[in-house]
Amino acid sequence: MAKILYSLNGEGMGHAIRSQAIIEKLLRHRHNIIITAGGKAYKYLHGRFNDVFEIEPFHISYKDNTVNRLGTFFEFFRHFRKKVRSARRIIRIIKRFRPDVIISDFDIYSVFLKPVCRVPIISIDNQSIITNAKISFPRKHWLDYIISWLLVKSATSAADYHLITSFFQAEIKKKNTYLFPPVIRKKILDAKPTSRGHVLVYQTSWTDKKLFEVLKKVPENFVVYGYKKTGKDNNLTFRNFDERNFVKDLASCKAVITNGGFTLITEALYLRKPVLSVPVKKQFEQILNAHYLDKTGIGKFCEEISVSAVKSFLKSLRKYKKKLEQRHSWDNHKIIARINLIIKKHEKQA
Repeated sequence: MAKILYSLNGEGMGHAIRSQAIIEKLLRHRHNIIITAGGKAYKYLHGRFNDVFEIEPFHISYKDNTVNRLGTFFEFFRHFRKKVRSARRIIRIIKRFRPDVIISDFDIYSVFLKPVCRVPIISIDNQSIITNAKISFPRKHWLDYIISWLLVKSATSAADYHLITSFFQAEIKKKNTYLFPPVIRKKILDAKPTSRGHVLVYQTSWTDKKLFEVLKKVPENFVVYGYKKTGKDNNLTFRNFDERNFVKDLASCKAVITNGGFTLITEALYLRKPVLSVPVKKQFEQILNAHYLDKTGIGKFCEEISVSAVKSFLKSLRKYKKKLEQRHSWDNHKIIARINLIIKKHEKQA
């Protein structure tokens, strides 16, 4: 049994959902785990596990479905003192808990804590495919790639091991880097895919209002999550996020329209749901996901949402579904086995 500090990024829900699935498995192996998280991740995990401590998250600022880099920069320094206090809190936890390993899901605090803790850090994320593997992408996004590469490198540079989750294959080019299928939470693994005819829509950036007007012109029923509203507007049904209802709507939809967030894309693919991805502009991770959906023939990459793009996507669902049926199913066994192997190695050295 090892003592594990599990620290994760609080931006969005993806890191929390992936971490939940991994933490549940590790607890069954009788490991002792303390969790640090902020933002939505803290709220999501706090009611599910013991020993969850809140820290100040790092936020990305959006405007008109575009990453606002200047806004993100000012957002970082606006709460800088809170981030310093959070780092000190984690240091106190480390000194008291004395973990055998730290697992970081794209948590930048681990970079600063490496000299303090002096224990192995295992990075589990999908972003490290940008820095640790050979990838392809449209050349016009070269600047977005460079900025993303620098950010990912800075956030994961302290890691001794990189466990990357991905729905596409890529050649690894860095030492101690391993590629795994996406981590799928139990509720999705247990879900039974059906089709009630609606299209599920989820947006990371709720500032994108153009999407409403486009979808109203498409003769389909859309169930929409991610916006700060509820109720019905013509063919759009808006819902607040509720995990049980969201999984139900996802499992029963015929297709998904979303930005380019990794977790929803991979959960949709696991349930054999084609995805139309409209990535947030300048958000390279989302652009990369959309590119590989298109490249592998299991979805469509759309730079700018339009009526014609949505209709074209929906007309091609049979083609996408045929490709999805040819893909192998995923489970979480291999990544859990690798984590336990690394833990066991360093327990022997302790």
